[in-house]
Amino acid sequence: MLALSAALALQPAFAQTPEELQARMDAAMAAAQAQAAQPGDEALTCDQLQAEIFANAQNPEYQAQMAAMGQSAQDMSDQAQRARENARGQIAGNMAMGFISSFIPGAGYAQMLAQRAQAAEMQEQAQANQAQIGGMIANMEASMPYVMRGQRLYELAQAQQCAFMQGPPAQQPQEQQVAPQEQQAAPQE
Repeated sequence: MLALSAALALQPAFAQTPEELQARMDAAMAAAQAQAAQPGDEALTCDQLQAEIFANAQNPEYQAQMAAMGQSAQDMSDQAQRARENARGQIAGNMAMGFISSFIPGAGYAQMLAQRAQAAEMQEQAQANQAQIGGMIANMEASMPYVMRGQRLYELAQAQQCAFMQGPPAQQPQEQQVAPQEQQAAPQE
């Protein structure tokens, strides 16, 4: 009964279908990709590309959007943890109420009221989650131009084989050979 009540209560909370959300994200990505390429990109030097990549990643608006998405994700994780903890308590309470209602007439009515309250609480939580997800999607859409621009610059830097794309410098072979020689020179016990 509780599951059915929760399912019916939660149904109106989902304003957009997953397909609609995917279409919305696809449209944002397509628009961002169209804006990612700028005139003169191919003429940028490796130093200019590196500076452009850094400036794009450090853009305050982009940083704020990423921070907001991170905070939303943390909030949702915290809410899920609280929900798990509450569910454990509710299971024990429901079991106790079920046991009590078998001996006390009318106690089943109290259990039904408790289940309705739980369903209402679940609906409120679902609506709050939908609002959070909507905010995260809006942040993702707003950050998409920075992500696509960064990808474009990264691809140009790879095509030019820019040194900053190669990663940390490799160790010199001579340094690698010194360590085994030092181990041999150490006195053996």
